[in-house]
Amino acid sequence: MVASSILLTALIINSMMTNTVGILWPLFMQRHFQWTDSQYSYLLLAAGISSSVALGVLPTMQKRVGPGLTRVAASALSAVCATAGFMIKQPGGEAVHCALMLTCLFLCATLDPSLQAGISLRFLGLWHGRSFGGMAALIGIGSVLANLISTGVFDATYDSEGFFGGGSSVMLLMGLLQACCAGGLFFVHRRLDQGHYVDLELHSRATEGYSSEDAHTSMLGGTNTEDEGVVVVGPGSEPEARKGASAGLASDVSSGLTHA
Repeated sequence: MVASSILLTALIINSMMTNTVGILWPLFMQRHFQWTDSQYSYLLLAAGISSSVALGVLPTMQKRVGPGLTRVAASALSAVCATAGFMIKQPGGEAVHCALMLTCLFLCATLDPSLQAGISLRFLGLWHGRSFGGMAALIGIGSVLANLISTGVFDATYDSEGFFGGGSSVMLLMGLLQACCAGGLFFVHRRLDQGHYVDLELHSRATEGYSSEDAHTSMLGGTNTEDEGVVVVGPGSEPEARKGASAGLASDVSSGLTHA
């Protein structure tokens, strides 16, 4: 439950970050760099291409460094890029600012499906399909919060003097929230995900004939033992459906659930 709560919170914060950038970026470009609507339209095109590329490279990134580290890196770096980008307000810094913000959107687009995949793996049976509806609702909540908070804070701090004036404070706030999520995701990766990743195909073989409650118990950390060809997943008595499994399959499932 701790890991699921952290992942769900990170999903909301990432939605807030993405929508905050989308809402405030045109205002920032117009007020600080005097960009017109037609000029900003090219940034929208670049942002769309960046998000598409992110979805394409995500499987390769997760295969190379693992899903846990991918989420941590994307969350931390997006916070740095967004905060640093909104610190650049002087004329002539448009190129660096745009590069940082496009990188931020790339990382947020990478983080979103990775978080959804990690969350869905923690819900099995009936709740597996319903989890996507719940995640869509949480993403919507993040969007609403971004709309309520971002413009108000931006306008309130725009006339302020100092390093965080000019509307930069709101992105500092979002960067701090995203950085906190990176810390939580790192905790999940180091303390909770080690030895608890469950391959869906292997798990479906292990739980064939089980009830959804049994499968859910297994995903949430049930114990696995092998005894004369019997695989026992989770606490409680041994159901009839579990009897008769071969010793080879029991060893395969047990090692997969604990070491994969």
